[in-house]
Amino acid sequence: MQAQTVLVKVRIFQDHDDSDGQGRDLESLTTVFAGHLLLSDGRLVVGDVVGESRFTISLLGMPGRRRVRVSVDDAQGRARAVDIVISAETV
Repeated sequence: MQAQTVLVKVRIFQDHDDSDGQGRDLESLTTVFAGHLLLSDGRLVVGDVVGESRFTISLLGMPGRRRVRVSVDDAQGRARAVDIVISAETV
């Protein structure tokens, strides 16, 4: 485990259709996760690996299972940009 050494930009998008985010500026990012997450309380929490900082978004609506895609600018572990796309509807 390594402590954070630079600021990381995290953007969270809500996908309102089945296009899976096409049309967004994803050409410079690599998808590192594409699957389903159970958001049991309708919130998503994003934090660093050592637990020093975290961000909680609760504007996702009803609890449930949602499609999620996480893309980064460096898939080798030194990402400075992270995009998270969450489906608007539960699946």
